[in-house]
Amino acid sequence: MADAGITLLRDEAVWVERNGERIRMGGVSDYRVDNPRFRPTVRGTGEDDFVLLVSHEPDLAEELPRGAVDLVLSGHTHGGQVTVFGLWAFHVPSDYGQKYRTGRVANEATTVIVSNGIGTSTIPPVRLFARPQIVVITLERSPAGE
Repeated sequence: MADAGITLLRDEAVWVERNGERIRMGGVSDYRVDNPRFRPTVRGTGEDDFVLLVSHEPDLAEELPRGAVDLVLSGHTHGGQVTVFGLWAFHVPSDYGQKYRTGRVANEATTVIVSNGIGTSTIPPVRLFARPQIVVITLERSPAGE
């Protein structure tokens, strides 16, 4: 990643600035393997700052304090990978079952977008009614007072 000019944010965060606007972008280590720390992402932010957190597993969003992070981007679940017509999956690798299978999920603390991604787990390397996807997100500041 470093050779490609990509900065890996593992329990780290940076300010991304453009045209006088800025957002705080952070990433955490693997929820199932490590002890992810989201606090570096929110350190130094204020109420008016937009805070985006990237976490491979969406379950981390359940541990965030309300209002600390505006948006969490996750994957991990592959949309259930093998589903019944895209509505229900036999197995979702999440402690919260179908909740974080795919799409936009609002919990009590934040909003999470769970992408199906483009790959599969290795066993079985198949998808059924869980189409691969790349999610494009456009961030826009709301007019004052909204």
